[in-house]
Amino acid sequence: MEIAAVQWRAGLRILCWGACAVLIGSCTKGPCSNTSFGSDIVCIRAHGAGSSTENETYRTVALAPAAGHAVIVAAYQCWDAQCATTGTSTLRVSDNVNDPEPCFTRSPHSPFTLVETSAGAQHLQQYMWYCPSIPAGVSAFTVTCTPERSCSYITVWVSEWAGLTSDPTAAAFDTDGGATSQVQGSTASVSTNAATRYTSELVIACGDNTNDLTMTPGRPYTVVNQFYPGNICMARTVSGAGEVQTATASWKGDDDWYFTIATIRSARSVLKPPR
Repeated sequence: MEIAAVQWRAGLRILCWGACAVLIGSCTKGPCSNTSFGSDIVCIRAHGAGSSTENETYRTVALAPAAGHAVIVAAYQCWDAQCATTGTSTLRVSDNVNDPEPCFTRSPHSPFTLVETSAGAQHLQQYMWYCPSIPAGVSAFTVTCTPERSCSYITVWVSEWAGLTSDPTAAAFDTDGGATSQVQGSTASVSTNAATRYTSELVIACGDNTNDLTMTPGRPYTVVNQFYPGNICMARTVSGAGEVQTATASWKGDDDWYFTIATIRSARSVLKPPR
């Protein structure tokens, strides 16, 4: 088919044929791009889905984790069709078993209001959630906007993990952070708001660039899920504690970008006493 147009919204490239729009790459799922992260932390499956829809209510990602495994969800949305203003809409996460799914807690500073000061000047809201033990029978995750039809371009990453903490509270997270572009460039950098307090933690960062220029994680981070070239969830494990954690990604060309980052305790994490 001949491609009639290419549209860009909040880092999602939509290929349009007449009245039909298909988000390329939104159905990539299966094993994580990288599985072993050290400290007995294993990424098992990952999936993601983007959106070309303005004023929508929900976005669903198909993933069937094993009962008892941990699940990490990250998601963002715009408040208007141009991603140009900050609103009051919120997102919640559910699955085909529970709505909302009570096992999920948000990272300490979720949701992040991310406002680019670079040329794109996009306004976005991004969340990170963690569930230490998913119930049996889950096969799909849904991120829902409240009020209805007040979110645009809802985008979701979901990943299944073994070896992370069983803590069912927000304390499963140690620290988190968010960042956006101040000028257009070829590198994104996001850091946690505070130094880590626990040993053997997973550090995970998820983000996007506006024009979907292929992202590459900065070492030692490796890809968890990249369902489209211009977005990425990447992670690493840190054995020690007491440092602010920073993740970077790069691409060829100049672009706007937005990212969040969080550290999550593993089953082997130990609180490091203050000096």
